[in-house]
Order: sequence, then structure tokens, then C-alpha cells
Amino acid sequence: MSKYNIIYIVLYACSLAMIGYYAVNRPAYQWDMVAYVGCVLSYEEHDKNVVHEKTYNLVKKSVSPYKFDILTEGCKYRADVYKNPGYFDQQLNMYKIKPLYIFILYLCHKSGLNIVHSTLWLSIISSVLVSLLVLIWLSNYYRGIYSFIFAFLLIGAANIYNVTCESTPDAFSALLILSGLFFLFEKNRKGIYYVFMFLALLTRPDNIILIVLLELYMRFTPISELKVGIIEAIISVLFFVFVYFFVNSYYHAYGWWKFFAHSFFLEDPNIANSVYKFSLTAYLGRVIQGLPQFARQTQSVFILLAFLSFLLAGLKSIKENLHLQITALVLVVIIIRFMLYPIMVDRHFMVYYLLLGVMFFEVLSEKLDTGS
Repeated sequence: MSKYNIIYIVLYACSLAMIGYYAVNRPAYQWDMVAYVGCVLSYEEHDKNVVHEKTYNLVKKSVSPYKFDILTEGCKYRADVYKNPGYFDQQLNMYKIKPLYIFILYLCHKSGLNIVHSTLWLSIISSVLVSLLVLIWLSNYYRGIYSFIFAFLLIGAANIYNVTCESTPDAFSALLILSGLFFLFEKNRKGIYYVFMFLALLTRPDNIILIVLLELYMRFTPISELKVGIIEAIISVLFFVFVYFFVNSYYHAYGWWKFFAHSFFLEDPNIANSVYKFSLTAYLGRVIQGLPQFARQTQSVFILLAFLSFLLAGLKSIKENLHLQITALVLVVIIIRFMLYPIMVDRHFMVYYLLLGVMFFEVLSEKLDTGS
């Protein structure tokens, strides 16, 4: 290893250390964290009044008084949930459908770690590993300083610093998806890919969109190394769809429209007993209202990278170019994800941004012939 590579590694390591330092000193601790703490405590305690009391007592001990006031009195919805154990219990159904994430937090809890702090550290560790994986991935196509520079720019543009501060499963989910796709595209290890996708589905149920589209892609792609037979494709799709519906049914998840209306129109703490009648006008109005979000800095940067990928490689080459095919697939996933839940929160889309960025740099490598 040359002295220059050592310098690059040290510099990249410093950037990863900055990610952790930034998160530790500026934790977001949004309300989702409160719900995840409640989910963990409900593993062993089934009395909703006790779960409610223990959850807020732990949160109060773990965050600043200012942050606790925001979590409990920041709006009428939070105040109602704080005062009413029954309302709090109803919110947990929207979070229990991420069983792997909650189980990991439960293991941290049983190990004596603070659940609130564990939500943050899981995001920090996952974000650091995501950053390392991006570097390893790009190192397959670029030598020396180029891989470090491009990896640094990519994780920065994807706002990984902000995602690291969140007490949510998004960074961990991104790590699982990127790991699975790395083994699929770079190592052609389909078995490992399926394991990671299964774990990703248990971490965020909306990953089903990407997983199903990937399975369909692998069935019809002209790239022989990735192509799967029709039986394998059918079995895989049915398996993942079954897991998705089983988890949602087991944890009594609310339907898509109830969750949609609850998020965008009426934050009713009594969600289990509320009736939300579907309105096409209201739905389309919300989608249209959300469209300008595509012009925000983060979104526009990666949409531009996707456009440049097609421009550099040429649209005609999409039939044999894996990177363009995946770029197109990811754009479709983003559109579907937006149509189902029209808000462009970076933590929901970070994994897609990183995939678009990696595909762009691979296309650029082919164009410039700088790959190793």
C-alpha cells in the first residue's frame, strides 16, 4: 500500500468520524424515537399504561428538558398521545411492522444499553458502514484518490450526515439494501442478496417496492449473469409478498389510506377508531402539492446524475448496460414511492440517491476508461 493510499484512508476515516461526532452532538430524537422505545418495552410488558409510563420516563431521562417538551407538547397530537396511554398504544402499530429494527433495539436493551441512545448509535454505525461500502464499491472502478473523492462527494450529497442523526431504521435499511445489491451486481452472489433483501423487508416494509421490481428485472433482464428462471422469480416474488402481508397482518398495521390520511390530513391520536374515507381529489391534491419537492437541492442533484448517466452512455445502450437499467429501475421506485407517500424526506430516499450516484460513477468510469 502506497503512502498516498494511507493518507486517503486516514482522510476518509476522519470524514466518517465527523459523521459520528455530528450525530452525537446533534441528535434529532424526533417523535418516532418515542414510538420505537414503546415498541421495545412492549416486548415484555403488555399493560399499555405501564408501557406508556416507562416509555416517557425513559425518554425524559435520556433527552434534554427542551427536547422532552417538544416531544410531549410540541403540538396537540403529541400532547394528546403523551396524556393518554390508549392513544399512545394505537400509534405503536405503525412502528411494530419493522420487527428486525425493533428486535435489535430490544437486544441492546437486554444488554443494559439505553434504548433511546441505541436508536442513535444504530444509525451512526449503519451510516459509517454505508459510507465504507460506497467506498469499496467505487474502488472496483477507480484507483487511488478518485474512489475516495467520489465516495466522499456521494455520501455528502445524499445528506448522510442528517440521516445519521435520526432515530429511525433508515440508515440500517440502506445498509442492508446496498449490501445485498453489492453482492448481486459485483459478486453475483444471489443467495446472499436474497438474505439481505429479506432482512431489509423486515426493517422497512416499503422496501417491498424495490424488492419486487428487482425480482421482475432479474427475470426479464438480457444480462445472463443476473437472469433468473420463471419458477425462481415467481417463488421469490410470492415469498417476499407473503412476508410483507404476514408482518402487516400480525402487527395489525393500518391500511395505506388510513396511514396516508393520518399523516397528511388529520393527525388523529385515536387512529384505530377513526374512519378515513378515500378521496381521489384529496389524494391527487396532496400529490400535486408535493411535486415541487423534486426541485429541492438533494433531489435535483441525483435526478441530474441519472440524466447524465443516460447522456454519457447513450439511451440506446440501455439494453445491454446494467448501470442504466438499474438507474431506470431506481427512478421508477422513487416515483412509485412518492405516489404512495408524497413527501421527499431524505432519510426515506437516501438509499435510492446512493444507488443513482454509484451507477453514475460506474457509467463515468466506463466512459473515461479509468476503471481498474
